[in-house]
Amino acid sequence: MIIAHSFVSVSVVTKPFDEVGINDLLRLGITGVEVYHNKTSDEQISLLKKIVNEHGLYYTGGSDFHGRETDTTIGQYGDNRAIPDFCLSNYSSK
Repeated sequence: MIIAHSFVSVSVVTKPFDEVGINDLLRLGITGVEVYHNKTSDEQISLLKKIVNEHGLYYTGGSDFHGRETDTTIGQYGDNRAIPDFCLSNYSSK
């Protein structure tokens, strides 16, 4: 199980996670976390990277690209902010 959008509220009925909430999920056995997201601050990214390294988790990153012209480009998580070591697998433009 991987946590997506860790510090981002994805609807009006959910709250973003905080460090305590992520630690609670670690105890439940999550295996990964989305580190790079266009609404995640540099400070939050640093914290998530620390958690990933300390717990040996998988990490992801994304632009939330849904095919609209206004979407952030695949492989980036904001304007001119490329995901380090970006690797796109099993992708088809069809």
